[in-house]
Amino acid sequence: MDRRAASVASPAASPIASQAKACAQHFHQLCAILECAEGQSIHDISHLQASECNGQFKIWAGNIGALQTMQSASSLDHRLREVPKVSMQVVSLLQDLEEALVDGMARFCSIWLPYICPHNLVTNHF
Repeated sequence: MDRRAASVASPAASPIASQAKACAQHFHQLCAILECAEGQSIHDISHLQASECNGQFKIWAGNIGALQTMQSASSLDHRLREVPKVSMQVVSLLQDLEEALVDGMARFCSIWLPYICPHNLVTNHF
């Protein structure tokens, strides 16, 4: 395998896809936590609102190819391979989204989770 083929096959070669997948996972975790919370919310964000945002994220990511790896010509990583500044900006925005999702879960968990969720849900999501 030549050097270029090796870099395409590695996860580091698809930074947008890796970051988008991390965001999708955190959205899923947040929705699961809020569903368990039985009506509680994180700063007025309900399970329904988080689920809707998760759905919108999945639609955006699917339409633009953000979840596909560099190996796919329709992936966002592949289409932005010639413009690294734009690619880095997309990764940065996805990192900001991931940080916001993690912060939201951490705030909620520190206040409510010990009282409303079984221990195994907490350990399975973090």
